[in-house]
Amino acid sequence: MKVNLLNVAGGNIRSIALNAAFLAADANDAVTMYYMLQVAKSEYIKLERSLTDTEVKGWV
Repeated sequence: MKVNLLNVAGGNIRSIALNAAFLAADANDAVTMYYMLQVAKSEYIKLERSLTDTEVKGWV
């Protein structure tokens, strides 16, 4: 099984995971890849980078 990886630093990945947890909690839902994707998109915008299809293939 091939694992897709985000091409960002560990601190950014931590931020993505934490913010996805906040989004899910706000929606009274479990953390899913849907929330991870929404937050990853936001994080990449802050970094002025493009999130590639390869990085998130199969997430949702």
